[in-house]
Amino acid sequence: MVKYSIISFKPGEKTNLQSQIENGIEGRMGFHVYYFTVTNGFHTLLLVINNYDKNNATYIIYDQHGPTSSQGGLSDLAEGIRKQTSWTFANTCLNRYEAGKSNSWDATNTYLWKIQRK
Repeated sequence: MVKYSIISFKPGEKTNLQSQIENGIEGRMGFHVYYFTVTNGFHTLLLVINNYDKNNATYIIYDQHGPTSSQGGLSDLAEGIRKQTSWTFANTCLNRYEAGKSNSWDATNTYLWKIQRK
């Protein structure tokens, strides 16, 4: 489906994203929560990583409607973020087309911020 495949990683990006997340939770048991935006801020989401069992860490991405289809084992997290970005980008394209504003495209930038207790 185009809605999940319109966005792809450049060489090395998937590995880099996966490594950054894994390094950010390494050795820290518990839940890790990230706020993130996709399609250059068009959509905001929450990423929750359950790292209570480091050998079976999982993630789930939430939007305003609840859990999204982007969820599973931590090793698939970068793919889940790509899939979520792809879906949102495809949605913005459809919105523009319906509004007759098909001369421009939205950016595909995705930003993550870890929510930390201080």
